[in-house]
Amino acid sequence: MSLPFLSSTPGDEVVVVEGDFNASVERMFRAWTDAGELMKWFGPSKGAVVAIDVDLRVGGRVCFEFAATENKRSAVEGTYLEIEPNNKIVFTWSHIVVRPDGEERVTPQSKVTVTFKANGDRTHVRLCHEGIAMQDGRDGVSHGWNGAMSQLQAYCAGEA
Repeated sequence: MSLPFLSSTPGDEVVVVEGDFNASVERMFRAWTDAGELMKWFGPSKGAVVAIDVDLRVGGRVCFEFAATENKRSAVEGTYLEIEPNNKIVFTWSHIVVRPDGEERVTPQSKVTVTFKANGDRTHVRLCHEGIAMQDGRDGVSHGWNGAMSQLQAYCAGEA
């Protein structure tokens, strides 16, 4: 599988995905911080996310609920650590999986930093996801963020 947005080497301790998007910095920041906007593109593939909750303030919660399968329900929850409008957002990330028998597995908290930089009439978005303890977690996050950036690119092009 091609990972065109992945800038780090697969398996690196810090997963870096980045790209240039046909949108202003203001639009890109809104795409990352408004629940309605996020629902239009966020996730590794179209329709992967079924609900998003955003409390955009330092200490506020962000939650992405993924489509359930017969084997699991899953979500990602985090807390906003930094918010610099049109420049940067930083939030924690913890993946929660609930099995049909009620068993719940929660990954240790990691950190996501997303920066936005104007590049003419485009915006360069750089995402660094750090603190993922397990190699398979880093591999999964690499694929997931690459898919999300592909979805974001389609959204900016009016295709999502």
